[in-house]
Amino acid sequence: MATNLPSTINEPGVERRIRRAFRQLHRGASRRPFETVYEHGHWWVLELDAEDQLVTWDAVDASGPGSVLGFSFEQVG
Repeated sequence: MATNLPSTINEPGVERRIRRAFRQLHRGASRRPFETVYEHGHWWVLELDAEDQLVTWDAVDASGPGSVLGFSFEQVG
């Protein structure tokens, strides 16, 4: 039986974990508002940078250094 990766599960509990992990990993960088979006079977984080340009982060399932609550984030745009 296959287990789905948390970043591919569209449930409120997973979204809350992703939001908490993103806040913890990016706490020092900025306190800008951000949105989580489930699209194309995966979670994304959208944030405006200091120049008001949209930055997109891919929520990835991870463990070990650089991860929080089972997630890490890769900037993709």
